Amino acid sequence: MKLTKEFPFIIVMLFLAFKVPVTFSQEKAPNKEATLRKAAGQWLKVGVEEYNRGMYIQAENAFLSAREYYSYMTKEQRTLLEMYSDKTHEAYLEVVTLSKQVDKARELLANDELIEAKKVVEQIKNNEFLTKIQTKQFGLVDLEAEINSIIQKKQQEIDEVFGLSVQAYRDGDLETAKKGFEHVTKQKLATDIQRSAAAGYIERINSLLKREETPFVEEEVFLEQEPTGEPAEQQEPQLPASSVPAEMTATEPAAVNVPEPVKVRAAAEPKTPEQRRKEKLLRSYSQAVVNDATKKVETFIRIGDAFKARQAVRNAEKIINENRESLGEELYQQHISQLQELSRQIE
Repeated sequence: MKLTKEFPFIIVMLFLAFKVPVTFSQEKAPNKEATLRKAAGQWLKVGVEEYNRGMYIQAENAFLSAREYYSYMTKEQRTLLEMYSDKTHEAYLEVVTLSKQVDKARELLANDELIEAKKVVEQIKNNEFLTKIQTKQFGLVDLEAEINSIIQKKQQEIDEVFGLSVQAYRDGDLETAKKGFEHVTKQKLATDIQRSAAAGYIERINSLLKREETPFVEEEVFLEQEPTGEPAEQQEPQLPASSVPAEMTATEPAAVNVPEPVKVRAAAEPKTPEQRRKEKLLRSYSQAVVNDATKKVETFIRIGDAFKARQAVRNAEKIINENRESLGEELYQQHISQLQELSRQIE
């Protein structure tokens, strides 16, 4: 009887033993999905935040972690994951490229290839994936400042060499001027105007040096030259025989001794070869100054910059006035007239 009474209880317990786990598992499954979906959402959130900060490696790792819960994600979560995963991987590759470009810029700087280094830095700065964090990590601000500082210093040196070369040209030291201008033409940091002007000076200097190599023939002018080119002898004036006193004919010869032909130079004060060379140089330079001023005035008038046009004329007038003595009055007046005509065109 005891066994009979306990049997229903045992049946009930066995029924509950099977019933409860089944019920629990049915209630636990939805909670697990929600939990895993929430975890996926957290990884997505971290990935998006790291991407927006520019920490693309961390963002890519977060999205990889989120992908482990892909089957539990909602449609919106999956779309977000796919979109940001592609963008993050692309950005990661770009950052790797940027890092290599920074190394390249530093290498160019070390090799004194400043223009190329500056171009690379500009490319890095214009990259859409560059962030403030990466700018700081790469030391980009300091690198750019260093490149610009060296460029500025070298450009100042080029300006100084160009100015000294022009002064040497004006002073007649053609060899020194030529070396300076040749140095300017070889500099990558020289402006197009400087290189063009330096090339023009070199061309004029070569022309002057070539002219100097031609032997200088000093011309002489003789008084009373005969058509044959031989100097004529000066004859004593002949007096009629009846007019010559007897005592004079007895003691004086009929003619006086004639001195040798006298040579005189064309110029009252002869100039040394160095003076003649410098004078030719200054005349050539003055002509070049007037020609250059004419071109500048035409350019400035065309672009409507009257101030710079007048300035070009004033600078030319100053040089012409400085060289007045070497030019001679006729050539000086010719240059001044040309500059005055340019001034009238500006007005």
